[in-house]
Amino acid sequence: MAYTDMPNNEIEIKLDLQNESNYRRLLDHFPEKTGGIRQENHFFDTSDGKLGKSGWALRIRLADNVAELTAKGPSASHDRRIAIREEISQIIPPQQLRKFLNEGFGLSEISGEIPAALSGMVSNENLKSVVKFVNFRIDAPYSDGDQVFNLEIDRTVFPDSSIDYELELELDSAAEFESSLSFLFNLLRSLAIPIRHQEKSKYERARLRFLKDNIV
Repeated sequence: MAYTDMPNNEIEIKLDLQNESNYRRLLDHFPEKTGGIRQENHFFDTSDGKLGKSGWALRIRLADNVAELTAKGPSASHDRRIAIREEISQIIPPQQLRKFLNEGFGLSEISGEIPAALSGMVSNENLKSVVKFVNFRIDAPYSDGDQVFNLEIDRTVFPDSSIDYELELELDSAAEFESSLSFLFNLLRSLAIPIRHQEKSKYERARLRFLKDNIV
């Protein structure tokens, strides 16, 4: 399997830990973990969902008193075991943050690369918060011979109070995919944690929960 690495790509493997017991077992395996960092995530779209229909996600993440605006494109991978997405991020000044969260914003109100990336789908329509959730992230560095991995172990609480647990590994290059996947599989097998790929992003899962809760 071969992929082409592009600038601004996010390349990651996501595994579903399925329950609290597996999550705790994995955390206990790493004595030198850091976190957990509380990440408050707000996703924005037009009233008719133009970004979501195009496979894009637009997020403001609040963590450690920093607000970051990120646009993520559709996955470029045909293999559901790996996500390869265009990702563009920039910091949101505090004076804009509250207005964006409360009232939304148009592309003309932000600078940088994001307006250009989204202008083909959205003109200057108001983008308002449509889905939000809180994620608690723990980083667990791990060395396996010559390779050093930084595992991201997540506990995500959705607005309906449901909770997901997952293990993420971000790669510098898609060429690392096979060796990294083998490492993750061996790690979970050693801890008797069943192996299950997480094929949907947190945003997709949050949207599905939101739609389910709002069906009349």
